Amino acid sequence: PVLIAELSMGREARANVFDTFRKLCYASPAGRVGIMVWSVAGAMCVTAGFLVFSYYSVVAGWTLEYTFEAGMDNMSRDGAAQFAADFAAFIASPVRPTVWLVVFVAVTTLVVILGVQRGIERGSKLMMPLLFILLVLLAGCSLSLPGSMKGVEFLFKPDFSKISPTVCLEAMGQAFFSLSITGSGMIVYGSYLASDVDIPSASIRTAFFDTLAALLS
Repeated sequence: PVLIAELSMGREARANVFDTFRKLCYASPAGRVGIMVWSVAGAMCVTAGFLVFSYYSVVAGWTLEYTFEAGMDNMSRDGAAQFAADFAAFIASPVRPTVWLVVFVAVTTLVVILGVQRGIERGSKLMMPLLFILLVLLAGCSLSLPGSMKGVEFLFKPDFSKISPTVCLEAMGQAFFSLSITGSGMIVYGSYLASDVDIPSASIRTAFFDTLAALLS
């Protein structure tokens, strides 16, 4: 329901997140009194996106480092201890993580400059199916390892005695984070949706494939 609401808000306003809240609030006579409050809500969404990017850009830089190392055939290590030592040495370096961070930010900036259709949409059509294929291959490799069925049982045979209000709250936070809702992403995507797109159906498909990818992970 939140995903449907955010896509609908974006398509109705056809604006950035900040202006979306302002436009929808101003359009409602009952909401004009609180227009400043809802403007703050829009600003919070933009701030949340910035904070998430500041975290993801660092982790994505790590990923680029590992991609480079794999391409150079430097991923043959003697056990988990060596992998851990290599990673510790990498993040302790003041140069290498910074270089990969700058590379990732530059690539991201280029994609954004190209726009939603020529940049983000074109990149997503290539990278998302590729990511899904990699997940399937990794899941297959994982299932071939000794003791893998214990992991499958742990995942699909829940212990309901451990479900508490805190666990439910963390699960809800994970769902919101995974679907990119209560931030700025889905409102922005909604602003580019054509008027003939069935938003509830699109939302259901998005939630389904998001959950499927999460289970594979």
